[in-house]
Amino acid sequence: MRGYTLLELLVVLLLLSLVAGLIMPRLSTLYESAVRSFQQEDLLQQIAGLGYKAYQQGKSYRLGLLEDGQVTLDPSLTIPEGWTINAETPIDYYPNGVCTGGVISLQQAFFTQQWLLEAPLCQPVLYEAG
Repeated sequence: MRGYTLLELLVVLLLLSLVAGLIMPRLSTLYESAVRSFQQEDLLQQIAGLGYKAYQQGKSYRLGLLEDGQVTLDPSLTIPEGWTINAETPIDYYPNGVCTGGVISLQQAFFTQQWLLEAPLCQPVLYEAG
């Protein structure tokens, strides 16, 4: 009866541990990237819906900076932990569903992207300055 030697089993275990050691850091980075992407997409959908929400409720909303540097947001806008939204100029959403447009920045840790909200509907489009 033929079996595997202890040395062969150790070599296989060593190779498996080396492969796992190379793959595991990339898996955590991939997971963090996917979470960030889902959170960003959720924020963009909420922002895209502000015009319709203003129309539906017959209220005006402002996405912009206050005097103390804080950003004013619609209270029902859910911002994930660690994210910030900055607007270069205040963006007003009127009760008729249109907005004034502008550029916003979505930031999380070292990740920042700018989005153009073009009047009148203010659907987010990735902004490339230049």
